[in-house]
Amino acid sequence: LNFQDVQKHSVHTLVFRSLKRTHDMFLSDQGNAPMKLDENEKLRCQIKIADEYGPVKEAAKREAKAKQMHHAGGDISNGIAGGKSLYNGFCT
Repeated sequence: LNFQDVQKHSVHTLVFRSLKRTHDMFLSDQGNAPMKLDENEKLRCQIKIADEYGPVKEAAKREAKAKQMHHAGGDISNGIAGGKSLYNGFCT
């Protein structure tokens, strides 16, 4: 095979042939949805829960801590059990 025997093609023709081969390779999968993996679904749900309910969970934790501090006889406003609030003299 000589170098002169090889036919030269335009870039457009070569790209089109490559595209056609790629299309033919995946033609049998056309219309099929990708597989859903349980790990991916679990991770997606964890991220969605953290994103949508994260602030609610933090507020619930703060509320529970405030109730616990109140029942222990501590001051809720500064978060130190049995301590005095720094803001008692400034708030009316």
